[in-house]
Amino acid sequence: MPLFSLTVTNGELMVGEIKMTAATNSSLVLIGDASSIQLASFFDTPKESFINGPFLPLPLEGGREG
Repeated sequence: MPLFSLTVTNGELMVGEIKMTAATNSSLVLIGDASSIQLASFFDTPKESFINGPFLPLPLEGGREG
């Protein structure tokens, strides 16, 4: 059972020009027909960019740190 279902009713459309100035992290531009679309994502930050160390203490109620 799909987690997301989308029903599209196609009609006649004429596109003269498309100008794209940017794309976000989750973008899909489709011109034409498609019987199915499958989207996927991945996390591509290298492990060297993570800072592994002790956690900073969070303030307790009343403003004092623990």
